[in-house]
Amino acid sequence: MLEGSGWQEDCAAIFECSAGCKLVMKNKAREHIAHRHHRDAVSEHLERLGDTTNPSRRQAAVALGKLGDSRAVAPMVELLRSETDASIRASLILALGAIGGEAVAERLGEITPQSPKEADALAKARDRILSTPLAFEWQPELALDDLRIEVVEGLERPVSRMLLKEGFPETTVERPGLLRFSAPVAAERVTPPPRYAYGVRLLISEAKATDDLEAVADALLTTAGDRPYWNTHCPRPDGTPARYRFGIEGRNLQRDLHQKLLRKIRTSLEPLGAIDSPSHYMFEIILNFSDDKARLYFRPSTFKDPRFAYRLRDVAASMNPVVAATLSRLIPVPLPGAIIDPTCGSGTLLFERGFLSPDSPLIGIDVSPEALQSAQQNAVASDVAGRTELRNANARDSKAWSACSVVIANLPFGLRSGRDDPDLEGTYRAILANAAKTLSGNGRVLLASANRGLFERAITGDAAFRVLAKYRLQSGGLFVHIAILGRKEDRPSS
Repeated sequence: MLEGSGWQEDCAAIFECSAGCKLVMKNKAREHIAHRHHRDAVSEHLERLGDTTNPSRRQAAVALGKLGDSRAVAPMVELLRSETDASIRASLILALGAIGGEAVAERLGEITPQSPKEADALAKARDRILSTPLAFEWQPELALDDLRIEVVEGLERPVSRMLLKEGFPETTVERPGLLRFSAPVAAERVTPPPRYAYGVRLLISEAKATDDLEAVADALLTTAGDRPYWNTHCPRPDGTPARYRFGIEGRNLQRDLHQKLLRKIRTSLEPLGAIDSPSHYMFEIILNFSDDKARLYFRPSTFKDPRFAYRLRDVAASMNPVVAATLSRLIPVPLPGAIIDPTCGSGTLLFERGFLSPDSPLIGIDVSPEALQSAQQNAVASDVAGRTELRNANARDSKAWSACSVVIANLPFGLRSGRDDPDLEGTYRAILANAAKTLSGNGRVLLASANRGLFERAITGDAAFRVLAKYRLQSGGLFVHIAILGRKEDRPSS
């Protein structure tokens, strides 16, 4: 029996109508049934999402975003309070952004990202809701002291070398994923930041961390009043208010305490013409707790990142573009010859390496036609389509390979990709075997995988290559293992 307050009225009307009217009522009945199924689907996906033993929880979040039913907002927001899986948290945020609306924008503003992947998901969700994203602009000819740069956690040392090669000052590691410059940096040099950085932030003030967080906040804000960033970046030349978002890192606080600290920030910034706008902001004020220190940071933000505007389409388990840009620079440049990505997905890693070698042909191999469609669109948007060849084939197939100087791949690792490969280790070994047949004598192989066991067995058991460097980075809630390989008879370059 169909339920609903409007259904009884529709049934009564059928008996009073002509045959034509009965047809209209039948259509309404079908619509009502479809609506009921829609409601049932929302409930079903929410139930799957709340079941921590269900392997398809992320897909449930994606499905809820596609349904776009506002009744899913409150349950998903509530789930975010307890969810710890970075991938599912990001999917929940993207689903909320797909549903949209002012209420969702407000809820998104209350979320403190727990990983770069989640921060990226927040930016995408907000960008979808907001039609006119705000961009922060530095004042002209400004030299930034006490500047930090956010980098891939685990790759701080190679990134320090990259920065030096580009003429930046020396850096030291303030904490994992955050480098501190030893000298002032011109603002235009970090607008936008280098491709291998998530962003930059300025230290406003620093104090000893104690259990009395309100007193700590008072001490930080007292010192902040003397900082030029605090007093000159907030007022806007056109008279419009500067908008900011307040966030806390390193501590999980009760909502009441979080609100008390936010009120202190508001009191300090309101006289400067800055207003709290967590879903539509130009910069972030971040209270960070690390070791025995409490630090207040100023972090300029933009919702649209011009560095990676070519990424029009993405695929499951794709690599963060900042990670891809960093990894692509771990191989010496230039290495003349083709670049092959045997598991290219949407092409981010392949294209980031291609930007460093503008004369190199780019070859992407993938078993998924959908992934190659995404890669093709991204290739056109990044102006590399003219030298890119995309091949729908299995990376195990030696016929899909060609002579090359660089092999670079984010290997499938059995999670998040939505594909089932019963012999991942065999795939890893086949990729190495094909690389051995096609790679030039001084060529390089860079492989990444979150499946440490299979990865280690494959690279250490290979007879053709030796390991030149290994790294372990953290991205999207996962530890990813990186190896750079060269032929055993080749000497590593200095």
